Amino acid sequence: STMSTIHKIYGVPFDQDRYFKNYNNVMQEQLARFRILHKELAIGGRIIDVRYQDVVSVPIDTISQIYNKLESPLTEKDRQAVESYYTNRPRKKYGDHHYGVPKDVDIAALRNNYSDYIRQFNLEVEE
Repeated sequence: STMSTIHKIYGVPFDQDRYFKNYNNVMQEQLARFRILHKELAIGGRIIDVRYQDVVSVPIDTISQIYNKLESPLTEKDRQAVESYYTNRPRKKYGDHHYGVPKDVDIAALRNNYSDYIRQFNLEVEE
């Protein structure tokens, strides 16, 4: 991960389990706070939700949907740029990276904490 690499560069030990727990807590708080404070953005369509899975599996269609929501046409030049990017930067080009959950984290509680988010974006939850 980026955090692991940065810690290695500076010679500082990196505790991935501790980082995960802290990051997870901050994300839960920030997601909840944002949704409470900015309900009007989701309702007014000013936020464009994009699933990572869609960007990876159908990049042209996903980018096209973003352009449509912005009421801007996806030009042939734009389409070629997206295709070129994905052709020249294939996934796993620099290796495969796997994220994990520390062993002592309660997975059921984690899923429960993010249940609204998972449901809203129709996310597939890994077992």
